[in-house]
Amino acid sequence: MMRPEVIYIETTTQCNADCVMCPHRKMHRPRQTMSKDLFVKVVDGISKYDLSGVQVFLHKEGEPLCDKDIVERVSAARKRLPSAREIGISTNAMLMAEPISDALVESGMNVIFFSVDGASRETYESIRRNCTYEIVEHNIRYFLEKRNMSGKGIRVVMQMLLSDQNRHEQVAFVDKWKKYGVEFFFKEMHCYLDGGMSSFEKPDFTRQNSCCQDPFRVLVYHVDGRAGLCCWDYDCEYVVGSAAESDMMQLFNGAQSQYMREKQLALDCRDVIPCSRCARIFGKDRISDF
Repeated sequence: MMRPEVIYIETTTQCNADCVMCPHRKMHRPRQTMSKDLFVKVVDGISKYDLSGVQVFLHKEGEPLCDKDIVERVSAARKRLPSAREIGISTNAMLMAEPISDALVESGMNVIFFSVDGASRETYESIRRNCTYEIVEHNIRYFLEKRNMSGKGIRVVMQMLLSDQNRHEQVAFVDKWKKYGVEFFFKEMHCYLDGGMSSFEKPDFTRQNSCCQDPFRVLVYHVDGRAGLCCWDYDCEYVVGSAAESDMMQLFNGAQSQYMREKQLALDCRDVIPCSRCARIFGKDRISDF
């Protein structure tokens, strides 16, 4: 049986930002937070299995810090999933006040991504709308200082999506943060399925260019417990089952999961929604490696 390499648990679909490249504004699903009972059900369905080498992220379409229970959930996941290689979140850091940073450092989290698409206020706020650069910068610096003083082995990744709006600040971005002992993740701004902000060439939807790797490695638990195989499927349009009915391995190896993989391998996803409008397999969009 196949096992996912990356698991997303979407604890909230709420977000404080309005980023220009994000499909969040196009999403039809309710803006809500996962119930405590459902979160326990999801984690229980994962905890039955060896997670050696598996990354578990407690975010997906929303900003995880909009979930008032996120620190408690990170701690619970770390305790219930001790074999997971990494447990963490990706955040815009706007809501990461000092007490939250203190708690996250002690939560058992061992990876955090900070999405900061600029090295100046003007550039950053033109992309990450509804966020204030000075606040974000202060919050991240405070977290990094607390992390470094604590001695906790938390991997910190400074992430920047590159486009014509901010590419000129890439060197300044590295210079600003490198002294804190962080990693950097640069990737071209992509469509997030069909977001329209891609830095790549336009897709040709008459011909599938490539086989998507997500269905072979990613399992997503959406906020309502439905499960999918794609980190770009913002409306949970391809459903492989539910956490209420199946555990991790059943979902990842079920009939709907296998069907998706067969269609991808055959380069025949023109009738598979939402793959049929994805700029990754019908175009050149991609998620870059470090």
